[in-house]
Amino acid sequence: MSNSIWNTISNLAAWLGVFVACLGMYFQFFYKNHEMSLSVTSFEVAKDEVILGVIYKNSGDYQEAILNGSISMDNSNSKGELGGVGFGFNLAECFTPIVLGPNEISHKYYRIPLKRLIIDKDYIVGNTISSVVGARFYFLLPDNRVGSEGFNLGEVIHRVKEGNIKKFEVTQNSHTFNFESKGNYGLGSTGSHPDPEYDVNHCDKKV
Repeated sequence: MSNSIWNTISNLAAWLGVFVACLGMYFQFFYKNHEMSLSVTSFEVAKDEVILGVIYKNSGDYQEAILNGSISMDNSNSKGELGGVGFGFNLAECFTPIVLGPNEISHKYYRIPLKRLIIDKDYIVGNTISSVVGARFYFLLPDNRVGSEGFNLGEVIHRVKEGNIKKFEVTQNSHTFNFESKGNYGLGSTGSHPDPEYDVNHCDKKV
């Protein structure tokens, strides 16, 4: 191999090394992103409650905060069509805000009441009534607004006469948060339900 060809190859290798080193420095010091996700890792039924295990993972380069979460049920008839009534269960009393540093994870258990307070006869099939279960979580955006994102977690089937859960199914167990969402500065509103059983604190039981 002539000296000119060898010198050309050596120069290309040297410039490639410089390029790779610069690229590594760029990703290490300049390219930083927000990336956080959650995964439902386990679930267990206890009469009219569901115990969920959830892992939160911060894969990004910044500290992130998950502020609150909630679970809701919507009526579903035998055709899978949703009714207009929703039942929401706020996890605030169970939910301690979670702060995760870069590449940190956190595992939590939540005991969630899924008791049917209203039974719509139009949605009863035999002795059962099914509901779509939705999850919603609130997280802090880079500009200090509050982001809110939800997804369908699965389905719950109740026994109408007994009032307990016959079956609980998780059909989507993971979600990735979108830090480019607009969010809002307000926190919304809340209130108490006229049925005293609705507002029972279920977090006196530690899992």
